[in-house]
Amino acid sequence: NFLLHLPGNESLMCEQVDIGIRLARLPKHIEGMTIIHLSDLHFTGKIGLDYYRQAIEHTNRLQPDLIFVTGDIVDRSDCVADAAHILSELHARHGVFFVLGNHDLRADASVVRAALSEAGLIDVGGRVVRLSLDGITLLIGGNELPWLGPAPDFAAAANGDGWAALRFLLAHTPDQFSWAVRQRVDLMLAGHTHGGQICCPWLGPIIAPSARGVRYAHGLHYREPTAMYVTRGLAGEFPVRYFCPPELTRVVLFSGDTTIAHV
Repeated sequence: NFLLHLPGNESLMCEQVDIGIRLARLPKHIEGMTIIHLSDLHFTGKIGLDYYRQAIEHTNRLQPDLIFVTGDIVDRSDCVADAAHILSELHARHGVFFVLGNHDLRADASVVRAALSEAGLIDVGGRVVRLSLDGITLLIGGNELPWLGPAPDFAAAANGDGWAALRFLLAHTPDQFSWAVRQRVDLMLAGHTHGGQICCPWLGPIIAPSARGVRYAHGLHYREPTAMYVTRGLAGEFPVRYFCPPELTRVVLFSGDTTIAHV
C-alpha cells in the first residue's frame, strides 16, 4: 500500500511492550503468569501477510500462558481465510481467546467468528468461560458491546462462588471500563483506539474513537477493583502511524495491592 511508504510512517515497526500488573486477588503461587494481548489486526490486504506471520511467530516464542485477541481482526470478507489460517498458528499453554470488534461486522461477524473458532481459537464474545488453572478458577468473559451483544454474565458464571474466581475481560473498546468495574472484573484488556494512531511529540494522541476522548487511548488504568490495559494494536484500517507504533503486548501478572510492577 502506498501509505506504507510515507516518510516516517511507523505502521510496520511493531514494538513488544512488556508490562507487569499487580492484582490484589491473584494467588502468590501463580505469580508470573503471562498473557499476550493482540488487538486490531485489521486484515485488509493493505499490509502483507508476512507482517502478521512474524507477529504470530514472535508471540509463540514468548511461550505465553494465555493469548487474548480483542477484536477488529478482519475488515474484508476475502481476508477471512488468510486471517484464520495465520491465527491458527497461535499457541498458548491454556488457550487462545477472542472477541470481535466493529470492523469484523464488515466481513460478516458470524463468518469471522465461525472461521476463528474452527481455527482453534476460543470465542468468548457475549459469554464467560471457566478455566481451571493450578488449583484456581479463572472466569474469562468477552464484551463486544455496543456493536454485538449480549454482555457476558459473570454472576451466572461464578455459580455462587462470589469473589472466589478471578475475572478477566476481553473487550474491544475501553468504553466498557465502567461496566467491568461494576462486574468486579480483576483485569480488562481492550484495543480499538490504536493509541490515537497519529500522536504529537510530548503531547500524545490528538483524537481517539472513544466516548472518553483520548483519556483511555493507551496504557494502564485502574478503578477499584479493575485494572485495564489498552493496547495500540497491531494495525489499522489505514496503515498510517506517527509517534504511535504498532504494539504486541506481554502482560505479566503479580500479586499485590498496586497495579504496576516492573517486569
